[in-house]
Amino acid sequence: MYLDRVQREWDELARRNPLAAILWPPGESDGWDEKAFFRTGRAEVREVLEAVSRGEPNLGRDRALDFGCGVGRLAQALCEYFDQVHGVDISPTMISLAERYNRFPNKCRYYLHSRDDLTLFPDSSFDFIYSSITLQHIKPRYTKRYLREFARLLAPSGALVFQLLGRPEIRGLRGVLRCWPWFYKGISRCRRYLWESDAPAVSMYYIRPKAVLRFLAKLDRISAVGVETRLCSEWWSHRYIVRRRNSAG
Repeated sequence: MYLDRVQREWDELARRNPLAAILWPPGESDGWDEKAFFRTGRAEVREVLEAVSRGEPNLGRDRALDFGCGVGRLAQALCEYFDQVHGVDISPTMISLAERYNRFPNKCRYYLHSRDDLTLFPDSSFDFIYSSITLQHIKPRYTKRYLREFARLLAPSGALVFQLLGRPEIRGLRGVLRCWPWFYKGISRCRRYLWESDAPAVSMYYIRPKAVLRFLAKLDRISAVGVETRLCSEWWSHRYIVRRRNSAG
């Protein structure tokens, strides 16, 4: 099955170099200082919650979900803002490391999860759902299944924030030759994060923003969607801020 293969690939990456598999170290160096790695999570979560609060100042602070939590870079940061934080990841090694790094054992819990649904959580479970640099690594049809689940899990007056790649940035003939798989398949097999030729390749997928917005518009419980766009390395990256304002919306 597809998700079984994804699990094997990411668990292999987690065993080789888990922090760099999640986020490339600054300056193209070989590895992370652990404190610096988790500082990036705190900075990211602070910036995201500030953006969410501009449109939803009354965001609940009870429960948060980190989808694709890895070793807990973002989940640990979310613990500074929410009473309970739940992180899910497909890699057993990532989950084991997340538990080792967990500074908030009384409020943060991690789950190994390799299904294409999130039925381990009941409806309207979370005030805040966050997924960053995760959905871009799975096939779009699975991304859409998870987005449907996120909408189900979102509590009234809650907010969902997720990141997806939109398209590559093409500059000149070299860029066309480098990025051609994106146009024909929406996928690029990338070894940018890797140091060893026998390591699994990282799959990168994109969904154009218009398609994402059309899909979200069909989901129940969603009342507002905002999109922020920035150029990230060779790709356009889009952050979607989705709100559910009431149980009828």
